[in-house]
Amino acid sequence: MNAKSDTRQPYAHRATCPPPAYEPRHETLFGDGRMKLMTRELEKRFAEVGDQYDKGLDAVVVARYFHPRSVFTWYATEFNPGDRCFYGYVCGLEDEWGHFSLDEMEGVEDQLGIGVERDLYFDEMPLRAALKKDRKVVPDG
Repeated sequence: MNAKSDTRQPYAHRATCPPPAYEPRHETLFGDGRMKLMTRELEKRFAEVGDQYDKGLDAVVVARYFHPRSVFTWYATEFNPGDRCFYGYVCGLEDEWGHFSLDEMEGVEDQLGIGVERDLYFDEMPLRAALKKDRKVVPDG
């Protein structure tokens, strides 16, 4: 059979498929496709873990954030829902403890439209173990 005698329409079978009864959405995404960096479950977990200020490298990292096109990784050990700020360890141009804003992280977008992401496969662990797992420099102390 040659191409000229074939009268079938390409992809004609797609027209017979009924539309889905619902529009599936991944629970970790906003309606515009951006990743949710904070969920209710995660906020609840931060509240359960509480203040870890004096624990240093033994502080439990509750969430890990990263930007796929940069060197930055944020290890969040605490979260204050009042001002929407985290406290934790940041690896980037410098590695240091500090506060970082959820609002600022949600607003990050590079030239390709890529923003900060939450590591969906991260399991809670002490900061020391998380840094070793990511092959980052573990500070003394």
